[in-house]
Amino acid sequence: MALTGTDRGTGTHNTSASSFTLNPGSNFTAGALAVLCIAADNSSTGGSTNNISSVTDSLGNLWRARQLPIFDNGSASAGVQGGIFTTDQSAGTLQTGTTVTVSFGAATVAKTWTLMEVTAAARSQALVLTGANATGQPGSLAPTVTTGTIEVGDMVIAMVAMEAGTTQTLTSDADTTNGTWSAAQYNEIGSAISGSAIGSQRKVQTTTASTQTFNPTLGLPCDLICSWISVREIAPKKLALAGVG
Repeated sequence: MALTGTDRGTGTHNTSASSFTLNPGSNFTAGALAVLCIAADNSSTGGSTNNISSVTDSLGNLWRARQLPIFDNGSASAGVQGGIFTTDQSAGTLQTGTTVTVSFGAATVAKTWTLMEVTAAARSQALVLTGANATGQPGSLAPTVTTGTIEVGDMVIAMVAMEAGTTQTLTSDADTTNGTWSAAQYNEIGSAISGSAIGSQRKVQTTTASTQTFNPTLGLPCDLICSWISVREIAPKKLALAGVG
């Protein structure tokens, strides 16, 4: 059985605060990997440092920062930062009543997020292998990031964090090269350069190991940055040898 993905909600927060909370839009499957993608103002001093400091939840799960991209175009909150965080839900299964808290190193106004589940076969586990961030793309209509080699059966999850508002639009990456991208999870808040928008998609690699290019299309130019991670299904007897998590 290949890895499968399920969308578990999106949301926004547009009040200046050093943290915000969210709830899953639907209940997770026990033992699945939860993947939270975040976009926000780059609110650190000078805007040059990603200051998404932690993700926690009311069940006590450990959330790991997998990617923390940032695009700084010269000053605080003038660019965009993002994050991909995961948890294996070892302390408890995320439900619609679970509170997830995202914390920042400084008060941040515009924030958006997407949440998905990655499920492995029975008696197997979905584990994060690797990932990377693209460079910032100022004023772009065409978010783009190219992954490393994705092996057959592995899943790539890609996101674009944008400094954009409620007039933005995003058309999903629809290519079917060695797999098919899921429809984008997308949300937006705020107005133009004072807003935030996010899009994320996933694809399971089929047929041939190769790189993947994530490139949805935007309706309006904006500052943006992309990230990706890859996930593999691993049987329990192989976990000790895998060196991944």
